[in-house]
Amino acid sequence: MTRGQFAERIAYALNEPLNIPLIENIKFSINAWRAMFIRRDIQANGMSDVFLQRFYVDLIKVDKADACDFELDCTTILRTKFKIPKPVRLKSDSSFKFIGNVDGKPFTQVEFEEMKYTCYNRFTSNEIRFTYINDYIYIFNNTKLKKLSLQYIIEDPYSINNICTEDSCLNDESEYPMPMDMIPQIISGILSGEFKIMNPVNQEVTVNKETQETQGA
Repeated sequence: MTRGQFAERIAYALNEPLNIPLIENIKFSINAWRAMFIRRDIQANGMSDVFLQRFYVDLIKVDKADACDFELDCTTILRTKFKIPKPVRLKSDSSFKFIGNVDGKPFTQVEFEEMKYTCYNRFTSNEIRFTYINDYIYIFNNTKLKKLSLQYIIEDPYSINNICTEDSCLNDESEYPMPMDMIPQIISGILSGEFKIMNPVNQEVTVNKETQETQGA
């Protein structure tokens, strides 16, 4: 199911199937409810690949001033050309499942305050590393990379369209990255939450778990 189809079903349950501004507001709410339920599900059941999105972005060379004044003499620095979509907040140490090259080689994540010490490790000083600061990914010890592969859970799945390369963008026909069993929970949450006032008092909205369709009783 696409996000558009998802929003249209909720608008239909509200007797507003042709209300385009409402449908756009519902799309925003779907993202917020999805992020909340994903956080709860991961805390209870662990990471599921169904939540993940993989996409590719361009890299550019930056000087140290642009790179937040890392004060590193032994590294060269790349940065994502644009800010990357915000990840869903998780309790784990890293918000990213994979950051690496397009061939599948992962890079090691380090915190900003650790970067100045990594240069002096005799065994790993030349290892490609990355850090995440101010919505950018910075890459150290390689200036030849042109593109970066990323895989993680994005707050707004469609926000990758602002920066992704053509082969990894979403479109109106793309499946919304969310398991089907979460759809009834999100529909129920939206109809009983911010759009409750629009839900007719004498209408009971039910969700068929097999067809995932919303019907007015």
